[in-house]
Amino acid sequence: MTLKFNEAISIVAEKILETPKPKFQTYSQDAAEISAKMDQELIKINSIFKGTVSNWDETLQFYKAELPKLNFQFLRLKMPFTVEPQRVLVFSTDKVQPVNLKTSVNHPAVENGYLNGEKLTQLFIWDLNRVIDRISKITCSSGKIYKLDVDNMITPGGVLINISAKENAYEEYPSICYEFLISYIFPNQSFCYTFSSNFFQQISAAAEVDFKEIAKVVNIVKVLLHTLVNQYTKISPYGLLKVYNSMKIESEIGSQLLEAIPLCIPHLQNSGPLISAYGKLLQLKQSDSVQLTELKEIFGLK
Repeated sequence: MTLKFNEAISIVAEKILETPKPKFQTYSQDAAEISAKMDQELIKINSIFKGTVSNWDETLQFYKAELPKLNFQFLRLKMPFTVEPQRVLVFSTDKVQPVNLKTSVNHPAVENGYLNGEKLTQLFIWDLNRVIDRISKITCSSGKIYKLDVDNMITPGGVLINISAKENAYEEYPSICYEFLISYIFPNQSFCYTFSSNFFQQISAAAEVDFKEIAKVVNIVKVLLHTLVNQYTKISPYGLLKVYNSMKIESEIGSQLLEAIPLCIPHLQNSGPLISAYGKLLQLKQSDSVQLTELKEIFGLK
C-alpha cells in the first residue's frame, strides 16, 4: 500500500518515538530531581516566587539523549495576586495585546499602582541566581553529578533564561538545559502575560495552543532530522542546535524536514551518505507515492 509523503513521514516519526530511550529516561528523571531541588531552594530563601513555577519540565532540552525533547518556550509563574489589564494604544494583533497591569497589592515589583514588568523579571532572575548558587552541584539518584549554571540574554520577546546542568564542568554542551522566557498567570485572568520592552503582552489561550502546536511540529522535525543525520554520519550537538535555530516553521513536516537537511551539510565531515539519503527523500516527496518500508529503510528502521 502506498501513502502520501507527509502521511508516511508522520508514521515514521511515531515509530522513532516508540523506540526505547534509556538515556532519555535517565535525563528525564534527573531533570525532575533538579526541578524539585530548585523549588525547594526558592522556599528556603523565602522567595516571593516560591510555589509559583508550574512547568519546569516543559522548558527542558536534552543534548545527550537518543532524541530531542519536546519543549515549550515559556516558564509559567502563577502569581498569587490579581491584576486589572489596561490596554495600550499601540499596534497589536488579535492574539497578542500590549497592556499595563494595574493592581492594589503590596509587592516589590509594584510602582504607583502598576506592576513593573522589568522589575518583576529582574527579581525572578536574582532569586534564580541565588538558588543556582546555593545548589551549585547536585547528585541525582541515577548517580550522575551535575554542575548548575544560569545566564540570561535580552531578546525581542523578552529575557531568555538558560539553566545548564553539566556532568563535566569543562564540557562544551550541558546534558540538561532549561531555556525559557517567563510568562505570568494571575488568578483572576484567563490570559497569560509576558513582558518585553515597555509593556506586558496579553496572550490568548488560542495563541498559547498555537505555540504548543508549533512546538510539536518542530520537535517532530527535530526527531526525524536527528535520526536521519546520525544514521549516516555524526554531527555535534552545537551543529544540530544551529540547524534547529535556522529552521523555517511550516505546517508540513515533510517540507520542513527537506529544507532542514541541507543546513546540516556545513557541520559534517562526511556529508556524502546524507546527501544520498536526501536525494531519495526528494524523489519520494516529488512522487508523493511512498512505500512505508522504503521510507523506514532510509531512516534505519525495521
